[in-house]
Amino acid sequence: MKMKKITAWILTIVLIGCLGAVAPVQAQEEPDRTEGYDLMLYGMAEEIWVGDRLTIYGYQNGRGIDPPFEDVFLNLEVLEGSSLVDYQIDSHLSGIYIKCLKPGEVTVLGSIQEKETGREVYAEEFSFSIVEKPEDDSGFYLSCFDLEEACLSDLWVGDQFYISLITDHSNNPAVDNTLGYKADVYFETVSGDGSIYETSGGNIRFIKAGDVRVKITCSIPNTPEKVLDFHVIDKPAEMEVVQVLSLPLKLGPMEKAYDTEERIVALVKNVNYGNQSGRLMVEGFDGNKDWVIGYVEETNKEYFVLAHEGGFAPPSVRNHVMYLTFIHGALNCLDIAKRPGTLPYKYYIEVDGKKALDFPDITIEEPVITNNLPEKVYAGQSLSFSTALTNTYYENELVEDVLAKDDYYHHMGFRPKVEVLEGDVLQSGQDYSNTLTSSETLTFLSPGTVKLKITYESIHFSQNEKWNQVCEEDNCYDGVYSPSTTISFEVLGAPEVAAAVDKDRYEVNETITATITTPDTVKKAYFVSETGMGIASVRNQVHNPDGTITWTHAFSLGSVGDRTLHVYTDGTDTGTTVSFAVRKPAVLALYGATISERAAIQEDFTAVIQTSTHVNKVRLFNENGIGLAPTSCTYVDDNGVRTWTYVTNVGSPGKRRFTVRVSGGDNEWIADEAYLNIQIDR
Repeated sequence: MKMKKITAWILTIVLIGCLGAVAPVQAQEEPDRTEGYDLMLYGMAEEIWVGDRLTIYGYQNGRGIDPPFEDVFLNLEVLEGSSLVDYQIDSHLSGIYIKCLKPGEVTVLGSIQEKETGREVYAEEFSFSIVEKPEDDSGFYLSCFDLEEACLSDLWVGDQFYISLITDHSNNPAVDNTLGYKADVYFETVSGDGSIYETSGGNIRFIKAGDVRVKITCSIPNTPEKVLDFHVIDKPAEMEVVQVLSLPLKLGPMEKAYDTEERIVALVKNVNYGNQSGRLMVEGFDGNKDWVIGYVEETNKEYFVLAHEGGFAPPSVRNHVMYLTFIHGALNCLDIAKRPGTLPYKYYIEVDGKKALDFPDITIEEPVITNNLPEKVYAGQSLSFSTALTNTYYENELVEDVLAKDDYYHHMGFRPKVEVLEGDVLQSGQDYSNTLTSSETLTFLSPGTVKLKITYESIHFSQNEKWNQVCEEDNCYDGVYSPSTTISFEVLGAPEVAAAVDKDRYEVNETITATITTPDTVKKAYFVSETGMGIASVRNQVHNPDGTITWTHAFSLGSVGDRTLHVYTDGTDTGTTVSFAVRKPAVLALYGATISERAAIQEDFTAVIQTSTHVNKVRLFNENGIGLAPTSCTYVDDNGVRTWTYVTNVGSPGKRRFTVRVSGGDNEWIADEAYLNIQIDR
């Protein structure tokens, strides 16, 4: 076997911090969260040793109870095992620190109390067991730093990571002395090709492709060894951009921009593990700061409301893809996009100390104000006018609800308003109660130019004075954008009345469909006959977007003649008329027919046919049903009878029998027929 001895500093110690990085000691039944208060106990994940320290933190609405919450404080009472623990309350950091002195069972009661009255506003019990530190447990274990062990079977040449020394007992006297302890870490090749990797400090780096099993041990007694299998292949040569999420952005809460809870952006793929130089940089960066966050923070404040707490971190690598977490790094602590625009600096992605590719511009899009104004507006018209603010991450809610928020988080919205800057316009029924929509009635009193200003004024919660003070000190709402737009249009004079009928000729008692178009100020529109009598009709009305009404009438007339009806609105003759004819029903009739007694072959003979005046075509047919084309065919009308003179000839002799048929002008012959006999000589 090949043995490699590495002297390394302990790389990582898990601390019990105020952000709650370690799970609570014991899961408690969910208590009532009075006024949003909560207590949480943080400590060891597995078991608690004598010498460990636990911490109880207080919260209100998810925020630690420290200044500016001067009106409440934390308190603790040991209900069981008072001789087993000691505790100290740190009012500044909102924490109760419990030191475990002796083994046994402990129950404590944590509480949140008012400072002025001492009234308890929230309390919760916690129970835990304390044991002696096992002699065969160093309190440490070995772990791969910033790398999941599932990735070890898919490694590339050039990948590297650290073997970290982890502890869950960082405050235990038997362990915390090792914070400055120089430990030896040993890498031993168990099987496979040990030449594919090299080590330095706590780092293992792969320099060739191959497979190897490695046992890792530590010089601290009783620290469990770790055996890992590595499969390494050659790294692909190309590097390319991977999906960039949610750019450009919109106004509103950043959390709405992401499809995943992690809120991460994939930067480049084919990146080695352990590449600590991969980061998001800015063109012109002076190089004196560790991370770009410090360089761009002030500019970020111009475009975003920043969260009050957070941190920053370099990009991480998973599955050989470099990721940037949006709530960290260069886009540190962003909460709400507060104004449109493109951030002035240019990001790029650095890998191995070199520029790999450009990062897309970060643009916050302009919100869009829409309205339902029709294409044409007329004097005297009243319309229901509505607006909406779109292209934002905001959701529509009540203005009063936004202003009633009383907690730590930023809550923002808009208050809509419509102002008449120019024109003779009456506003009524304004409803500005929602954050993203408005409605009202506009009445246009006279023709002319109208200018309306639509504003969505930015608002934020105002109930919690302490957090308002914090936001004021942090300049949270400086430069918050209030979208507005001005629309200008012409109000036209009232439209003229127009009327029409669907045909110019009707039969007696046939349904006549007529329409009248008027301004929407008209209450009633109807037809009046030549004698001044109103025409009874079935009617309905449709309000058009252009400020007019279309009135539809259906009626019939029983008298024959040329008719002219007058259009009245609200009892007044408008001077507009419609004209049409009413005639008797069309009747197709064959009254009779005569023919010459005899004729010679190819000699013209004449048939006289009498029909109604609605007949427009007559024809003779021979015995075989074949029509005889006329050499001439004329008619005259007399007193409702149409007399046809039909001249033709035939080429076959004998006693012939012809059939007379008539139609309205097409070849749809009516059922009535007449028969004519003639002798044709040679």
